[in-house]
Amino acid sequence: MGNFTNLSKTLYNYFNSFGVPAYLEYNIPVGATFPYISYTLSYEDGYIDNLIQARIWTKSSGLTQLATLADKIGDNIGSGITVNGVDGGTVWIKKGSPFVQFVPEDDTTLKVAYLTLTTNILF
Repeated sequence: MGNFTNLSKTLYNYFNSFGVPAYLEYNIPVGATFPYISYTLSYEDGYIDNLIQARIWTKSSGLTQLATLADKIGDNIGSGITVNGVDGGTVWIKKGSPFVQFVPEDDTTLKVAYLTLTTNILF
């Protein structure tokens, strides 16, 4: 399998491991239920830093669910995590800076956090 395909499958599995559905950014199904994660997909060979963004989407009056999901992802990454590629190799995921930003929305029940991640792809 090609490197981009391997990365796509690997990130899909990683972001879907947090107990909520995850979708590729701009490919969120119509009628998707909250909460969910959306993420970007880009590929850079080897030890070159590769930027990935993710957004956590919740629908509530408070920030608890959003903060809990952001903490869950942050705790999982820690100071960096190595994720096995679906078709071999590894992806090293690190927190970017800033790691989490809350994004204001016009709909006061829609809560969004923007996560910045750096990856190194070793396929």
